[in-house]
Amino acid sequence: MISFKEGDTVVYPGHGAAKISRIIKKDIAGIGHSFYELKFLRESAVILVATQNAKKVGLRHPSNKDVVKVVLKTISTSLKYEDHSVRSWSKRNKKYQGYIKSGSLFDIAQIYSDLGFVSKKRTLFFSEKRILNLVERLLSEEVSMSYEIEPAIALEEIRQLCYSYKDLAYFESKYQ
Repeated sequence: MISFKEGDTVVYPGHGAAKISRIIKKDIAGIGHSFYELKFLRESAVILVATQNAKKVGLRHPSNKDVVKVVLKTISTSLKYEDHSVRSWSKRNKKYQGYIKSGSLFDIAQIYSDLGFVSKKRTLFFSEKRILNLVERLLSEEVSMSYEIEPAIALEEIRQLCYSYKDLAYFESKYQ
């Protein structure tokens, strides 16, 4: 079982970074349960996650700098061709939703790279833009926590890596 404590910053898949504001104990049907109260850093939402379900829902600590470096390198180098036609969108959307729910930063980066490639070839559909905005936010939150920079700056740097062909060495030289 994953254990967190009050004050920890965590990542909740599909929603992003949150702070554990407190651990609540409640009786439900006469049985005691503990919950993490999560306050999201960039949203006004607050949710409860049962402590025994933390691993099952994918609650995790933010990625460390070494992991983030690998993810950023992936973003800067992995644009690839897939079938991005209209008729394949439902399959890709289903795959992307699974990646988002997994909470894996590598999966999120793959979505970002895929949609970055598509956006260079054609205008994104509304639903693609919505997913792109979500994964940009999720990526920028983790990069900002790892490098201790503002999320808006992290987002701009991620976009530079993906769309302007800047390399990771350029990014690293600015934020060591």
